[in-house]
Amino acid sequence: MISPFAVNFQITRRPPLLGEAGPQQQAVRGAVLGQTGGLDPVQAQPVEGDWLAVNLTGEKDAVAQDRVSDYRLLRLLRKVISPGRTSHSDLRIFASRLLLYPPFYDKMFAGSRNGCAFREAIALSSDQSVRQVAACKAREIPLYAIGRGEELQQASLAYMEFLMALARGEDRARLTALLDAADLKFELAKEAVRKREKEER
Repeated sequence: MISPFAVNFQITRRPPLLGEAGPQQQAVRGAVLGQTGGLDPVQAQPVEGDWLAVNLTGEKDAVAQDRVSDYRLLRLLRKVISPGRTSHSDLRIFASRLLLYPPFYDKMFAGSRNGCAFREAIALSSDQSVRQVAACKAREIPLYAIGRGEELQQASLAYMEFLMALARGEDRARLTALLDAADLKFELAKEAVRKREKEER
């Protein structure tokens, strides 16, 4: 059976899924309790395979559980939300990606920045790590516009052009002009969504 919950209902019909901690886990637990001054014990509740299968599928029969779970997975795989159209949710997700972060958790841009907006990145364009992550982001940004409205796709391509220029180390005047153009296209995408929703009311 294929399940999006990574649970095989036929196999899990057995004792509760509650393992015991190993020696290392016990030691860690003791260290935590020592730092907190002691905590009241919490009684863990075992998760039975039968209970889990029924609650995930709404069915008590094993065959029906398999059928429901497989059907749900197929629906998730085939679902396309408003193809060719951009929603407010799409815009929010896209906007949340307009940031750059260092490639590793223990690294910072210019020795002190743990992230930056695209416009801030222009001032940091001499930082090699900024240029490296810009190249990666340039390949990522168009993915968030696939299957959406034409305006958002155009905005994503404009941001990609800016990011590639940033990765190449082009001068700040050129980078500013490219980012201004990309921001304008993103605003046009927002306006297109507002206009469409107004017409549909």
